[in-house]
Amino acid sequence: MGDKQKFSAVESERLIALGFAGHVPVYGIGNPGFSLADVKEALFQGTYQQPQPVTLLNGDAGVRLAVVPELIQATHYVTDGYNGRSDLPNWYVRGHLPRSGFNPDQPLCTVHMELILARIDDPDQVEAVNYQLVADPPPTASSRQLARATGEPLI
Repeated sequence: MGDKQKFSAVESERLIALGFAGHVPVYGIGNPGFSLADVKEALFQGTYQQPQPVTLLNGDAGVRLAVVPELIQATHYVTDGYNGRSDLPNWYVRGHLPRSGFNPDQPLCTVHMELILARIDDPDQVEAVNYQLVADPPPTASSRQLARATGEPLI
């Protein structure tokens, strides 16, 4: 296993607010092998029968993951020390690893990614990615049952 470095409290809260799980390690890589345009195309051109994954490459760890995006969200925040960085959003992507044809009963794995863009002259270029793999437990009746609200919303 590699060294573990903790995120700052502010950075941790920001990633958890996006959807990252607080109890699962987050990996960071540079040059992930895809662009923001690739993610948008996979999300909007893929279908249920023919999903279009993007391939996340982490050459340092020998990792190659086919991630099917299912949600993308622009995130804006100000970071000290990065001139112009606040002009570009970062992007939160939630996706999943597709089930294997060899083992269709394997648990589905949710992938959380924060795409970090840093070039104003090429806003589709992903400079770095924070990513997390969360093995989804099988749903239970109590954890997967919503209650329908009645009356006026409490906003």
